[in-house]
Amino acid sequence: MIRSLLLTSAVALAPVAATSRWNGDQLTVRGGVRVASVGGAAARAGLQPNDVVLQVADAEVTDSRQFESLLAKTDRSKPLALLVRR
Repeated sequence: MIRSLLLTSAVALAPVAATSRWNGDQLTVRGGVRVASVGGAAARAGLQPNDVVLQVADAEVTDSRQFESLLAKTDRSKPLALLVRR
């Protein structure tokens, strides 16, 4: 669980194509956003660079704009569940 207020300021995102390559590995996913860099509470909660955030709470993440919109709608005083593919 990550507090959404801290997540937005501590994470840099990158788009995920249907097939993305980085570090010589291939990842096949639909939607989501790739974590380009991470710090602060998000890093302490276990989020890592190259993780792909697929869901925020029960909502699928389609792109970074929608991800930010989902975070804006959350209660920033409560923990936030993310579905992440590593």
